[in-house]
Amino acid sequence: MNDLAERRLKTVRDHMALEVVHDWDGVIATFAHPRYEMYGSGAVFDGEEAVRGYFAASRTPFPDQGNEIIAIAHTGDTVLV
Repeated sequence: MNDLAERRLKTVRDHMALEVVHDWDGVIATFAHPRYEMYGSGAVFDGEEAVRGYFAASRTPFPDQGNEIIAIAHTGDTVLV
C-alpha cells in the first residue's frame, strides 16, 4: 500500500475515533470539505454548518452513539468503511 493510501486510512480511523468522543472540531478538521452522504436514506449534509447540524441532530437522541470498524478498504480515491 502506498503512503497516500496509508494516510487516507489513518484519517478515516482518526475521524471515526473523534466522533465517538464528540470532538466535532477535530472531526471537521479531517475534511477538506465537510460532507456526509447517507447511503441508506440518501440524505446529504454538505458544508461545515450542515455537518455540524447532523452531529447535533444524531447525537441528541443517541449521545453514546459509537462506531466500530469491522472492515476498511482503500481503492482509488475512496475509503470504504
